Amino acid sequence: MGKLIFGYWAPRGLGAPIRMLLVYGNIDYEEITYRSPSSGAKCAEWIADKQSMTSEGFDFPNLPYIIDGNVKITQSWAIYKYLGRKLGLMPNTDNKICQAEILEGEIQDLRTLNYSFYSPDLYEKQKEIKERQETKIEYLEKYFQGKNFCVGR
Repeated sequence: MGKLIFGYWAPRGLGAPIRMLLVYGNIDYEEITYRSPSSGAKCAEWIADKQSMTSEGFDFPNLPYIIDGNVKITQSWAIYKYLGRKLGLMPNTDNKICQAEILEGEIQDLRTLNYSFYSPDLYEKQKEIKERQETKIEYLEKYFQGKNFCVGR
């Protein structure tokens, strides 16, 4: 089997955890990097690749993506979970799976709050955003006390 192929924009963003998992797992991979869109315009390379991805077996062409032999995945969380299973890092009991899924939701909530920073009325919402972030972080800090990993000890 050839190298795993990983495609994403040049900025780290959602691709950083994927790169970390690939390096952690010592997985040989080739990265295809797309220039980031400027001023809302998408780059021509990505548009061309995205149009061809459907005929290459991708149901939902998007970035990030990986190709691992016959396995073709888009969406960051799906890729994280795939690599986690491949590396034996995923929980394997109902309780641990539920814990991991709850944490996934909490992390997604934090990430969604960050989208507020692109809002034209950011300064008016600043106090509300800060309070919501602080509350989420307090819960996460309490959860992680005494733990070395997200799930388990």
